[in-house]
Amino acid sequence: MFVKYLDRESRLFCEMNPEKAGWTLTNRLLAQVVYALQLLWWSKTKDGAKGRKRPELIGPDGLHKNRRPGSNVKAAPLSRIKALFGREDADKSKKLHNVFGR
Repeated sequence: MFVKYLDRESRLFCEMNPEKAGWTLTNRLLAQVVYALQLLWWSKTKDGAKGRKRPELIGPDGLHKNRRPGSNVKAAPLSRIKALFGREDADKSKKLHNVFGR
């Protein structure tokens, strides 16, 4: 019961969560201030205007990137999409004959 409410500087907490060890409330707030200044500086650059190369969070909050699932997807080939929807021509030579008439 008492283990749940241990201080962040306790040895048990540091052993169980090494990535968060040493990050007191003061350190985390200072990291947030630095991140806010980085965002302000970044927003005034060309990269900020185009929304690229955004600064990363500092400290334990920046360890896990919150990317949306499916945000880095490559397009599927058109043949695969047609096959998925059942619009694939069974005989490609027949299609060529219809186009060129020979």
